[in-house]
Amino acid sequence: MFVKLGVALLIIVGILSLVGVLNNSTYIFHASAVRKIQLSYQNQHRQTVLNEYYDVRTRNRNYANYFGGRHSYWHQQRVFKSTAYYYGTGKQGYDNLWRQRHGRPLAKYSLSQQIGPQQNVTLIEHPRHLTVKLVSSERDRMKFLDQYNDSGTCRYPGKSDIRYYRLRTLTQY
Repeated sequence: MFVKLGVALLIIVGILSLVGVLNNSTYIFHASAVRKIQLSYQNQHRQTVLNEYYDVRTRNRNYANYFGGRHSYWHQQRVFKSTAYYYGTGKQGYDNLWRQRHGRPLAKYSLSQQIGPQQNVTLIEHPRHLTVKLVSSERDRMKFLDQYNDSGTCRYPGKSDIRYYRLRTLTQY
């Protein structure tokens, strides 16, 4: 009788613990450690003008607890930083991105994603203060963190014909 009561009590405590953990857990998204992306820049007619290739490595793989409560990371800091290794443009950039041994990046950039009240913005900070600004067409916060395929408006300094972009994830691991 005591054994059955003890087992029942353990099962009830276990279920209540599991429910409590699930209700208080804000684990929403586990970012990929690395993803290879293609950024296609487009003119006002939405024709592709330039393709760039990057290997993006998140600095914090785990976006857990970003969306829970006022004390969560998300409410304290709404910027997520990554390192973007640039492999070039066109076919040569694409080939460099996929080479195993000799595909060395041409440059290392800082990539930051941030959300504002009206827009989701990604900044690719180049040397000498050249910053490409990508404004996502997505307004959903979850889609913002998980933008494996994205598009929107673009500001590319020195290239006034570029108005839009399309981001496409080629692979993630």
